Amino acid sequence: MKAIIFSLFLLLPFFAVIAQEKGILLQNKNAEKSDFLMEHKRIKVVTTDGKCFYGRFSIIDNNTISINNTLITLSSIEKIKRKSLTATITAPIVCTLGVILILGGTGVTAVGGGLTIVGLGMISSGFTIPVIALISNKHPKNQWEYTVGDIPLN
Repeated sequence: MKAIIFSLFLLLPFFAVIAQEKGILLQNKNAEKSDFLMEHKRIKVVTTDGKCFYGRFSIIDNNTISINNTLITLSSIEKIKRKSLTATITAPIVCTLGVILILGGTGVTAVGGGLTIVGLGMISSGFTIPVIALISNKHPKNQWEYTVGDIPLN
């Protein structure tokens, strides 16, 4: 029994090396930057006809993915955005925090005196924080090239 368990522990790393994870390889057209979206991760896809799909994606073949049993060709994708569960939960919280900072900063600035600079800092932070949360992880078609492939080695 010990020999079987020992041999399984020896073979486990071997199987992990052989197993190749597939996904969508995103390569920036202007720089040597790349990103990789592993299969079965949450993404948001906007197609050229304006339809929006959100959910976990599966790879059908080298030119087609599936989101919620809807087939989408890579050539019809206008924009891909990574949508992790954490980002989905925290984005509204960050936007609410931004509104609170704007309102609080306006109140502190209205009081005047030495706290005016603090109020202005709160207002500027309130405008900046939600923008960063809303524009992150976007990969528009005019800047990125989409291909189906294995995990890059680098």
